[in-house]
Amino acid sequence: MTSMQSIRDVYRRSLPERPYCTNYIGRRPHIQNRDRAICYSHIQINSPLVWRWIVCDIDGEDGYERAEDRHCPKPNFIAMNRNNGHSHIGYLLEAPVTGFEKSSRHAIRFYDDIQRGLTHRLGADLSYGGFLCKNPCSSQWLTDWQAVRPYD
Repeated sequence: MTSMQSIRDVYRRSLPERPYCTNYIGRRPHIQNRDRAICYSHIQINSPLVWRWIVCDIDGEDGYERAEDRHCPKPNFIAMNRNNGHSHIGYLLEAPVTGFEKSSRHAIRFYDDIQRGLTHRLGADLSYGGFLCKNPCSSQWLTDWQAVRPYD
C-alpha cells in the first residue's frame, strides 16, 4: 500500500459486510450492506469478534493535532467535526485481532493494552465503546488520511 487512495480502499474493504450505521447519533442505528453504509456519517468499523481498527474519540477542539502533539503514532485517518474539532482517530491493524473462543488471549490482551494506552496518551474519551465511529468517507467530517500503512 503506497497511496492515500489505497488506504481509503482498504478502509472500505475492511468494514463489516453489513455494518450498523446512522446519520443521527442518539437514534437506533440500522444495518445496511457495506456499499450503502459507506454513505452514512457514523458506521460500525469493526465486526463484533474481528477487530481491524483501533479508534479513539477526542472530545476537545484540538482533535486534529492531538496525536502529533502527544507524540503518538500518525493515525491512518482523522475524522473531525468541522464545528467543534471533536474527532475520531483511527489506526488500522496489519492483522486483525479476533475474539473467538479459540482466539489467542495474549493477542486480545495486547490489543486491549494498546487501545487503552493510546486512549490515555491521547486524552481520549475513556467511556467511548467504539461501536460506531465517525465515518471518514462521509462528507459531514473533515477527514485527513495520514499513515498509508497499517500497524503491526
